[in-house]
Amino acid sequence: MIQVYTQYSFGGFRIYKIEDAAEDRLDASKVVATGDFMGYPDEAAIFIDRRGAKIAYCYLNDKLVLTIKEIPSLDKDSDGRPVNCAVQFIGDFDDRQILDNVTISICNNLQEFGSFFASLFSVRGGFKIEGNKLFAYISSCATREFSGESPLLELKKRKSGVILFVPLSDSFLSDSFVRTKTMEELRFSAAELKHCLVLSHRDLLQQQGRLSWEASDVGLPQEKKEEVVPVQDKPLEQTEDVSEEERQDVGLKDNDSEKECRSLQAENEQPKAKNAELTRENAELTRKKEKLKEDLNRGNSLIVLPDNYKEKYGYCKKLCKYLIYLAAVEALALLLMIIF
Repeated sequence: MIQVYTQYSFGGFRIYKIEDAAEDRLDASKVVATGDFMGYPDEAAIFIDRRGAKIAYCYLNDKLVLTIKEIPSLDKDSDGRPVNCAVQFIGDFDDRQILDNVTISICNNLQEFGSFFASLFSVRGGFKIEGNKLFAYISSCATREFSGESPLLELKKRKSGVILFVPLSDSFLSDSFVRTKTMEELRFSAAELKHCLVLSHRDLLQQQGRLSWEASDVGLPQEKKEEVVPVQDKPLEQTEDVSEEERQDVGLKDNDSEKECRSLQAENEQPKAKNAELTRENAELTRKKEKLKEDLNRGNSLIVLPDNYKEKYGYCKKLCKYLIYLAAVEALALLLMIIF
């Protein structure tokens, strides 16, 4: 039988045992503590307490342990960041098929499972979880038959040691120091990892949604495609007899519909006409701007003169000369009067 445990921060990080109940209260009686491990293997805590693993699925003595870490919970820290939690599925060797399917299902939809798992917790009226939904999800994975291509299916071929390992650091595959340090923390031997399926977190994200299964399962919903039923037109010769009144009624409805369509068309034409007018105005403004730029480039004056400015300028010039002539004559006459 598969047991489920979670590490969650509610007044401090603790490991709780989850029961198959609609409102499973996670109080002090559910805390895994020294002297009362509640069926929890002491060695399994290393995958939660120590850094290094994002996902680890392995044999541990006489048990199978699947650990999923770094799941964002709905709670926030003082900086507004989600507080991560973790979940562990622990079963016997006879539970291998179910745990294989649970592992593949979670890894194939990692973000969806994280959102699903975080939504099960509640702090109203005490800290509790909808454990029945989580156990229903486990049951739904039992008989899944996957279709598609993904390296996740290869984990079914591993018979001992570490089955699947997703390191927390992507440098695990390229940096020997990081790899050695991680193996020491998790107590993995080189022999255990030799035939293990190792995927970086980046590689795992590229495998999301590549596998599918029948959508009749309980648990995370899959997108269902609506069945399209072709509509067969009824032959004309099978048309039922229609009375004259019904025909007139239908004709009136058709006329009303036609008037409504025309009205809608007229309403649609008004915005089109306004748009066309605005387009013309924009084109005219653009043309004037381009002409102004050309005038500036050529050094032309910004003062716009009328078209007949030359004719008016000639007239003004003659008038000025005449006025100057009169002023000179008056000045000369005044001078003569003073002299004589």
